[in-house]
Amino acid sequence: MKLKTITRYILLILLFLIFFFITYESIANKENGENRFIPLGEVDSLKMTIKFGVGKLDLISGQECVFEGNFQYDKSILKPNVQYEILGETGVLTLSQSIKKDLDLPFPYKNRWNLKLPSDVPLQLYINTATYIGYIDLTNLQIEYFHLNSGASQTNIEFNQPNLIDLKNINIKTGASSIKMLGLANA
Repeated sequence: MKLKTITRYILLILLFLIFFFITYESIANKENGENRFIPLGEVDSLKMTIKFGVGKLDLISGQECVFEGNFQYDKSILKPNVQYEILGETGVLTLSQSIKKDLDLPFPYKNRWNLKLPSDVPLQLYINTATYIGYIDLTNLQIEYFHLNSGASQTNIEFNQPNLIDLKNINIKTGASSIKMLGLANA
């Protein structure tokens, strides 16, 4: 009698554990994503600030007068906050996440931003990141100011053709990072 009772308890515990892991995996693998398409309107320049926590960030040239962003993430805390407003003749676009420094994200997680910047307006580009891998292709963009502040990162920055306007300032500050810059003479 005792052996049957113990066997039943063990089976119940095993069934509970199997159910728990199946439920956890289905929740953990749930992936969120969104596309943002923002027409800039009548602006003479765009000031863009990117505050990116952890993950992968790709930035390239896109269409004229339009910002496009594809955001893939699997934790709601990684959902991007996108704000756009026009101040005078300048568009102000801010992309951010509500990540705090002491946030403990369980691995693995997905956080990937694919951004296409407008090619027809002068850009003031400010990028602040924590731990990330970044590909920043500034070819065919009108970069007026470029500021990058990153923590532990691996970043590739490219200017494959001459910048379409005079670059007034470039400022890069990093922590434990690897940065590869190609075509800097084109900046």
